[in-house]
Amino acid sequence: MSYTPSVDQERLAQLASQYLGNTPVTGDVIFFADEGERLSHATWQLSQKDQRRLQESGFKSALLELLDDLISHRASQHQANLCQGVVNIEKNQLNIQWLPLEEAQMLRNQRKAS
Repeated sequence: MSYTPSVDQERLAQLASQYLGNTPVTGDVIFFADEGERLSHATWQLSQKDQRRLQESGFKSALLELLDDLISHRASQHQANLCQGVVNIEKNQLNIQWLPLEEAQMLRNQRKAS
């Protein structure tokens, strides 16, 4: 199966409709994969209230599983920037941006400092 960039966004939209509904959540999830091309860690940049709500709903686990699947699929298709990026959560919509390692690290560090 070949790689189609719109599939990432379509799968995120399905996840959002399943878990977020009309939940007003705003924040980012910056994620990284290990050398084995599997999700290794994610930095959740949301309010404590939103993090608790997403944890209790099962969304956090579902998003991490989806990110791991997307990373693996991108790796099998030899895509650039396959190991790191950011998922922006804005109300009930999710958007993904795949980033070079240095850019993802810089984004994570900037958000930690603020």
